[in-house]
Amino acid sequence: MNYTLIADYLTQNSYQVQLTDKSLHVVLKVGANEINLTHSLLPNEYLTGMPYFLIEQPRLLGEIAHVGILSDKNGVEYGYFCVNTPDSVSVNFERPELVFKETLDRYKQRLEEVLLNKQFNREEQIREFQASWMNVVNNKKFPLLSISKDGAYEFIDIMKPVPNQKTGFGSYYLASSKNTEINSYIDFLNKYARASDRKIFKGFILPLSILNPAPMSQTDLPAWYIECIDKLSINDFTQFSHDKSSYKASEFWVVFNAPTPSGITWFAVHLQSKQKKGLLPVTLRDIEKWEITAIPLVVLNKDLLLPRSGGNTSLCNKRVLIIGAGSVGGEIAEKLGKTGVGYLDIIDPDIFSMDNLYRHTLSISSLNQSKSQALAFELSIRNPWLQARSFGHYLLNIDLADLKSVNYDLVVLAIGNPTHERLFFKRLKDANINIPILNTWVEGYGVGGHAVLSIPNQQGCLYCAYIDVPSRTHGLNSNLNFLQPNQDLTINHGGCGSAFLPYSGIAASQTAIMASDLVIKFLLGEIKDSTKVSWKGSNSEALKKNLLLTDRYYRFEQSLQLLLLHNTYCDICDE
Repeated sequence: MNYTLIADYLTQNSYQVQLTDKSLHVVLKVGANEINLTHSLLPNEYLTGMPYFLIEQPRLLGEIAHVGILSDKNGVEYGYFCVNTPDSVSVNFERPELVFKETLDRYKQRLEEVLLNKQFNREEQIREFQASWMNVVNNKKFPLLSISKDGAYEFIDIMKPVPNQKTGFGSYYLASSKNTEINSYIDFLNKYARASDRKIFKGFILPLSILNPAPMSQTDLPAWYIECIDKLSINDFTQFSHDKSSYKASEFWVVFNAPTPSGITWFAVHLQSKQKKGLLPVTLRDIEKWEITAIPLVVLNKDLLLPRSGGNTSLCNKRVLIIGAGSVGGEIAEKLGKTGVGYLDIIDPDIFSMDNLYRHTLSISSLNQSKSQALAFELSIRNPWLQARSFGHYLLNIDLADLKSVNYDLVVLAIGNPTHERLFFKRLKDANINIPILNTWVEGYGVGGHAVLSIPNQQGCLYCAYIDVPSRTHGLNSNLNFLQPNQDLTINHGGCGSAFLPYSGIAASQTAIMASDLVIKFLLGEIKDSTKVSWKGSNSEALKKNLLLTDRYYRFEQSLQLLLLHNTYCDICDE
């Protein structure tokens, strides 16, 4: 990289620059402040991201937002300034001088904002607390996992990692909590991780109503910790004082939480006695006898984790029944669990076999298990706030009284048997059971897949998807299909007993994703009308087999578009 060219370009653009054989120095003037920045020269031929500058003597600027303190091997402090998320910026690596100027422009703008506007600086310090806190966290420490539901005060057990476990759940320190919705889930994971050998220590969960800006460095942490203790509410401090006076130890863990404009923030410290066992320190005099470290914290909290992982807390009370745990139904179950649906019942009488491996979400470890049982188990492990149950019923043997009593928000049918689906729909209608039903199926040879959402008391029902187009009467084959009926679509390699419909795992996934999206939109109230949706794939494999496609396939140009289901020739909707 040509640093001479970069330095000359910066000078031409009014920056005060000095280039040495090891670094590039820049002086910024912000108000009355003269700020010295230094950049260590990079050996790279091309820039791979925005260049970093360090602020010399950062404490002269006071406590400012977006600045953390780090020290070199000689103890000299530098300010680490954050102006962007590194991976979010696309840099012009062919013109590095432009990138350096853009970086310095951002530094100057941000420094002007926080140095010349004290109120804005304070607001930014609190809003960006978590990012600033991470500057002092010792990432060499194993993370602490907190399972508190809402961060209320607690005197808790701290479980150390399972001996010799470097990965998985057993590798975490665990901050237990009585104030949680997932104790049974944690108990199961502990058993699964063989966590009976965990050593038990003590800790506290301390909620703060007021939060100070994060400490600038490790050396500021002890006094900052004491200030946090002083900000406890009267009730919490009273209980905290009582609890801490009853227990002496050589180490403690303290988990804090506090409101910020960005939401509730969580952070934790570990305290290790330098001498013998003692009470948790709460004064500057006492803290001198302890080593305090900011530690990594993982919060298993629904309101934090679900949105961060792409889930939606509005779905936590929704109940969905999935009938059919095959390649499509299994993936729908997986998608609904990841999206945040709280209650999922899965019905399928089949056993997971080797034939299912390449187009199912289950793995080889589930062979010879009930599909529904294995799927419910897997989903329960992956999704802490999902309650998944399994049943082995056949569709037409389902007790409708039981079905009605559960009060499902939606039933998903993914069995790929149109006769049974229509019979089940008729049984529900005859029994006057008004449950929204979503039918979904994938067609063979990659031509497409479909989903039909039938909402009670709305025009449009499953029978609308079975109106025969030429006769305008109820038929036996869906009018959504892309393959014409009365063709031999299956393949077998060992006689009739091994016949199967050929479609890929990609086709199953695409159908499941489409259907899952329709389910979520309905559960969130974004869809009020009975709806149909299809995706259209290539016809090449079908044509190779001399299969006939429907007129709809050739006319269809609304792939993945949500369309009204109602067919004006359906007399069932008007009953």
